[in-house]
Amino acid sequence: MVGKIAAVVLFVAQSAVWAETAKPPSDTRLVVMIVIDQFRGDYPEAYQQHFVEGGFNRLMRDGAWLTNAKLQYGCTATGPGHASLGTGAYPSQHGIVGNNWILPKEAGHVEYCCGGGEFKLTGLDPHMADSSRSPLTLKVATLGDRMKAHFGDKCQVWGTALKDRAAILTAGQKADGAIWWHPASGNFVSSTFYGESLPNWVQAFNNERFVDRYFGKEWDRLLDAGAYPTRFLKGCDNDVWRKHNPMAFPKPLGAGQSTPSVAYYGALYASPFGNDLVFELAERAIKAQSLGTDDVPDFLSVCLSSNDVVGHKYGPDSDEVMDCSIRTDRQIAAFLDWLDREVGLKHCIVALSSDHGVGPVAEFTVDCGHGGGRHNTGKLEKKLEKAFCAKFGEPADDRKYVREMMFPWLYLDEDTVKAQSVSLADAARFARDEVVKIEGIEKAFDVAEIASGGFATQSDLHRQIANSYHPPRSGHVYVHWDRFWAKGRKVAVHGAAMDYDQHVPVMFMAGGIKPGKYDNAVCPTGMVPTISRLLGMPDKNELAGRPFNFILNQSQK
Repeated sequence: MVGKIAAVVLFVAQSAVWAETAKPPSDTRLVVMIVIDQFRGDYPEAYQQHFVEGGFNRLMRDGAWLTNAKLQYGCTATGPGHASLGTGAYPSQHGIVGNNWILPKEAGHVEYCCGGGEFKLTGLDPHMADSSRSPLTLKVATLGDRMKAHFGDKCQVWGTALKDRAAILTAGQKADGAIWWHPASGNFVSSTFYGESLPNWVQAFNNERFVDRYFGKEWDRLLDAGAYPTRFLKGCDNDVWRKHNPMAFPKPLGAGQSTPSVAYYGALYASPFGNDLVFELAERAIKAQSLGTDDVPDFLSVCLSSNDVVGHKYGPDSDEVMDCSIRTDRQIAAFLDWLDREVGLKHCIVALSSDHGVGPVAEFTVDCGHGGGRHNTGKLEKKLEKAFCAKFGEPADDRKYVREMMFPWLYLDEDTVKAQSVSLADAARFARDEVVKIEGIEKAFDVAEIASGGFATQSDLHRQIANSYHPPRSGHVYVHWDRFWAKGRKVAVHGAAMDYDQHVPVMFMAGGIKPGKYDNAVCPTGMVPTISRLLGMPDKNELAGRPFNFILNQSQK
C-alpha cells in the first residue's frame, strides 16, 4: 500500500488517461536496453564536447534525451537500480531493497539480491560453481518477462553484463539466458536456472580467451592530457586532487605477471576495457541467437559494469572517470554502427540509462570546505550497541542487539531483542533516536513510521523512503546520512537519497519517438512502460513507472 500511495503522489501531475494497448511500429524487431553502472546524469553534457558523432551524440540527436531523470527511492545501489530499470517498479514493489539484505524471520539469514534458490554456475569447473544465482528474488515481472507473455516463446530475452545482478535483474525469470563475467576465472558464466549447461556460443567465446587480449597493455588517456579533467566539485582544483591521487596514468594491465591471472582480471574490470567484453558478448548473442531477425521482437540488456568500478576507485572528479566515460561513448558508437549493419537501427528500440549516480569523494569535499565525512559502519554499530546495553541491559552469550548496518537499512537482532523482553517496536524507536546522535547522520525513521498512513506524503524524502521499503527485507530503521558523507573504504560511494546518487541520464532512440532534448522531471522507471507502448503491450497501471508520453508521436500515445 505504501508503494502504491507513493507512486500516486509522485506522478499525479504526469499521469494522463492511458490507452490499454498501443499499436507498435510493425518493423520493431529488437529492444536493446543499455545500462551504464554509476553514470551520473550530468556526465553527458559535461563530456559532450569530447564525444564522437556516433555514440551519445547519436542518441541525443536522433532520439530523445531526458536530462532531468532522477531515481525516486533512497536505496541507490546496483541491485535496486537494475531491478527498477528492468521492471519499471520501485524497490517497494519489486523487492530488491539492496545488494544484500537480512531476513530476520530466517535466523538472520543474509540474502544476496540474485541468490535465490539452489542452482549452480555453468561455464566453470565444478569446484568453482557452488554460488547459486537466479532472479527468484524479484517480486515483479521484468519487461522481458512481459514480452515473453505477450509475444510468446518466439520472443527471446537475454541479459549480458560483467556483474551477475546486472544481467539477471534486467533479464528476469522467463529469460532465455543471463550471461555475466566471473573475474576469478576470466570466463563468462550463467546459472543452471537458465539451463543445465552454458550456451555453446558462450563456451566458444571463453575458449578463444578474448578476455586476455589486453594482457600486458596499458590504460592511458585517450585524449591529450590537457583536455582533462572535468571537475564537478566546486573548489576541487589540481592541488586538492593530486593530494589524494598523485599518479593517474598510465595504468598497466597485468604488470609483473607472466600469464593472465586474477590480478589481471581485476585490473581489466577496473578499466574501460571491461566494457569491450560486454559489447563483444552482446554482439555474439545477437548473432548466435538470431535476435532481431523476425517480426517477433526480442529483448537484450547490455549492462556496462566497469564504469562503476572505476567510479568507486577514483571518484567522479577524476581523470579516470572522464576517460572511461569518453571511451564508453566510442564503445557505444561502434556497437550502434554494428547493430545498424546487423539488424538495422530502424528495427530497434534503443534505451539507455544508469542504475544510480555517485557522490563526490568525502575527503575532497572536506578539503574544499564543503564539509562531509566518512562513516565506519563497524564503529557506528558499536556505538549503538553500547547505547542499547546501557538502556536495556547486556545480553547473555555475547549476543548483540545490532545485527548490521547495511546503509540505508539498520537491522536489529530480533532474537536478542525478544530475549531481553523488549518489544521490537520499542527497540526500533530507540535505535532511530540514538543513530541520529551520531555525527554525519541527518535523519532516521523506524519501519512503523514508514508503514504508517500518510508517511509518503510528508516530503520528497519521505516518499523516496517509502518507495524503498519492502518488508520483510527492509531493515528496522532507515538511516539517511548527511550531504557529502560516505560509507566504507571505497573512494567514492552511492547509496543514499541524494541528488548526486539519483540523477541519471535517460535516452531513447526508436521509431515513434520525437527527437529532442527534454527537461521534464521524470523517473527512469518510466522507460519500461514507454517501451511497452512502443511495442503495443498492455499498460501495467499498478507499477510505479509511467510512460514518457511527451516523447511519443501521437499514434503511440
